[in-house]
Amino acid sequence: MTLYARIARARTFFEKGDFLPILALVIAVQGTVLVSQSVAALLLDTAEVGRIRLFESMISIGVLIAGFGAPALAIREMAAPEHAERRGEMLRDLLILPVMGAIMICVVALAATQFGATWILPWRDVLFASTVLLVAVNLVRMASAVAQGLVIVRHVYIWVIAGSVVAASMQIAGAALGSISGWITGRLLGEIALLGSMLFAMRRHFPDIHWHQRLHLGNLFNNMVRATIVNAGLILRMLADAAPILLMGGVFGGLGHAASGDDIGHFGIATLFLTACLLPLSVMAQRALPLITTARQHGGSAAIPIFRRHLLLASILIALTMAAVLTFISLSNQGRQDQALWAGAALMLAVPMKAVASGIGTIMLARGELKLPVWITLAELLTILMVFACSGTTDVVWTAVLSIIVGSGTSLVSMLVANHILNKSPYVL
Repeated sequence: MTLYARIARARTFFEKGDFLPILALVIAVQGTVLVSQSVAALLLDTAEVGRIRLFESMISIGVLIAGFGAPALAIREMAAPEHAERRGEMLRDLLILPVMGAIMICVVALAATQFGATWILPWRDVLFASTVLLVAVNLVRMASAVAQGLVIVRHVYIWVIAGSVVAASMQIAGAALGSISGWITGRLLGEIALLGSMLFAMRRHFPDIHWHQRLHLGNLFNNMVRATIVNAGLILRMLADAAPILLMGGVFGGLGHAASGDDIGHFGIATLFLTACLLPLSVMAQRALPLITTARQHGGSAAIPIFRRHLLLASILIALTMAAVLTFISLSNQGRQDQALWAGAALMLAVPMKAVASGIGTIMLARGELKLPVWITLAELLTILMVFACSGTTDVVWTAVLSIIVGSGTSLVSMLVANHILNKSPYVL
């Protein structure tokens, strides 16, 4: 077998099922900045690294708010058969939303400086660059969502990986200048380079955007409302995931008990195990969303339950496999991180519940049900807060672990009940 044939065979295996290409796409789009920050930590002093981390934390929140949930909604909208004829108009509206959101954040920030908001003064000089960065990051995520919605990831992921390497290099070069301005410049140029590589790769597949058509404010407003509902779910999801460690740090005042730095560190290590389990589930959900959305177009309504069952079974299988592997790793290692490893093993109990809840949530999004997942995530967040409020004087690390397990159970039960209500049968998924 020739070298070319071996490479072609390896590529065919890698692209089979689109799981690995989507994983590569997600890592390239969202993980590049983490890699560049890690390298920047070796080049800069602690104070500058701290400023970069603070800036990136603010940007991550700003991206979520300014995006209006448009990148998350775009996967479903690009795949939906009912939007095939007006896909160009829909995409135009979804592209407008992140630009509007970034401008609104910029206006609010400028107004805040006029009313004595001293916390924003150090960032006033880079406010314009930050606004452009918000737009660029959301457009990159939008392009990624369009690629997934149109099921063309295998045609673009290699170019995206190449673009992410260029982006990381630009960010590291900006960090090497030794200032926050240098980092922002490198970050912005890197996102533009990544966006350019994605658009180049998608040039033959990207839908025609109907810029010349008259903008229908009613449709734009409707898309904004739907995207905002999705965004509310994403924000609540972020809060629910971060709530235990925020409660341990005393962010929410009287709820829970102040934890030591060691306790927070142990729980932080334990959550890395949970994050590792949830990453493949997230990729599976992103892969399944356009397939379930278009199932009735290709196979009729009878094909939809088949996709649903396959998604849930595959999610449970992957979740149990990941949980088993990470539990073995946790229990087979002893040492100074013993409490963290035991906590990480205990968190594996939440993984199957999260797998099923994630699968049903994906199905709801595919069928256009946007509000129920938001209420269910809110119920999970409230459950976590209640566990901490009722914890008494118990070990705070195990309180946090218990809150995640109980919260996952609440989410699972709520998803099953909602699915029963939507389908009129407890057995039809």
